[in-house]
Amino acid sequence: MADHAPKPIAPPAMQWTQHEMLALASRGIGKVARHDERGATLLSIDEIMAMTGTLIAMGLIATLPGEATPATLIYTPRKEA
Repeated sequence: MADHAPKPIAPPAMQWTQHEMLALASRGIGKVARHDERGATLLSIDEIMAMTGTLIAMGLIATLPGEATPATLIYTPRKEA
């Protein structure tokens, strides 16, 4: 019998410290800042994953392929009364 468990919607989280993730993201941004479009083609998978993780940690909401872009793109937690 085949396993019909749902597939995850994202790759498994990388096991970086916060500093490691931010350093990788920073290197990736540096490549794009220095080389423009060419820099985007020089990014490693780790740099792309770190940039994605950084954006998510900063509150950017992911829009899955085929879904409409939400009206609110930045997550802000509600303050409890």
